[in-house]
Amino acid sequence: MLLDATARSYRVDSDQHVPTGDSVTVAVRPERLEVVASTETPAGMNRLDTQVIISSYVGSGCEYDVRLGDQRVQVLSGNGDLADEVALVFDAGHALL
Repeated sequence: MLLDATARSYRVDSDQHVPTGDSVTVAVRPERLEVVASTETPAGMNRLDTQVIISSYVGSGCEYDVRLGDQRVQVLSGNGDLADEVALVFDAGHALL
């Protein structure tokens, strides 16, 4: 299934049939999101552009609070060198309708 939202399309693996034009809610667990530099998009991944609000080192990784629309989402990452504009990427199989 291909979703068209916020001027960007997202791929979601689902057995559900949703008629074209119907509204859906898509959920992705925060641990399934990967934070990458705004210039990167790993092949085959969906991408959400966002901004880092705050980052904190925790053990061997970094915890990022990022803004998605009017929501604040917390994501863990092994990459601790990111700031400002970043992207959250996720596999189509990790999105739930």
